[in-house]
Amino acid sequence: MLADTRLARTMAHLLLGAALAGCAADGPVNGVAEAAGLATSVQQPKPFVQEARPAQAEYIPIGRPFGELPLCRTEASPPLGPTSVRGATGSFILAPVDVSGPCKPRTEFRTIEAELEAKRVSNVAAGSQAETLGKALPPPAPAKPIPTN
Repeated sequence: MLADTRLARTMAHLLLGAALAGCAADGPVNGVAEAAGLATSVQQPKPFVQEARPAQAEYIPIGRPFGELPLCRTEASPPLGPTSVRGATGSFILAPVDVSGPCKPRTEFRTIEAELEAKRVSNVAAGSQAETLGKALPPPAPAKPIPTN
């Protein structure tokens, strides 16, 4: 009896291992799993995804979102921040911030701010119009209870 349960467990483990091997990208089991509908093949990404990805995708730097340029520094810009941090275990020198790369001029941000302000004013006007309409109309009738039999 004990040997039967061990054999059944071993067979179940082997079947589970074979089923999970279908998820592997390579190997003979993947083709069988795809034909059975248990695994999928890698599809080409959508065109907008391909356009957003860099041509050299081997390394994408971390720490700055891809595709965003920082605001250009002027004389009135605030300082870049601390050059060292003091923690409970000691002081740590921070890496200097590179500001020599490309940047966005402040005029682009001012136009975006103006567009957002115009949208905000439009939303406030729509909200006040909805509020006056809500006060002018009579309140809805209460819901009728559902009859129970």
